[in-house]
Amino acid sequence: MQLYNYSQDKILNKHLKIANSVMDNIKGLIFAKPNQSLLIKTRWGIHTFMMKFALTVLICTFDKKQKFFKVKKIKKNLKPWRIFFYNIRYAYIFELPDQKYAVKIGDRLIVKN
Repeated sequence: MQLYNYSQDKILNKHLKIANSVMDNIKGLIFAKPNQSLLIKTRWGIHTFMMKFALTVLICTFDKKQKFFKVKKIKKNLKPWRIFFYNIRYAYIFELPDQKYAVKIGDRLIVKN
């Protein structure tokens, strides 16, 4: 799957996985390759324990009507062995390998096959 920034007409990542279980949420990108990304649905926060690389984290809401994620907060360079908490009203988190993304607050993201 791909993560596409509809607002800027750019592909953010071509190796997106969706966490479908509690175990997927806990494991996150711990054993992933550095080019992979992950979509998690959670409301309390994330950790980077045992990670081998830093992350860029996009905290989003989901618009069911228009079928896009809206970026509400961005955390760049989240280093390994950290805990990151955010406002519990946001439930969708994209974990991406830490790079220079041109993502801005308010951008609309789409998950594509």
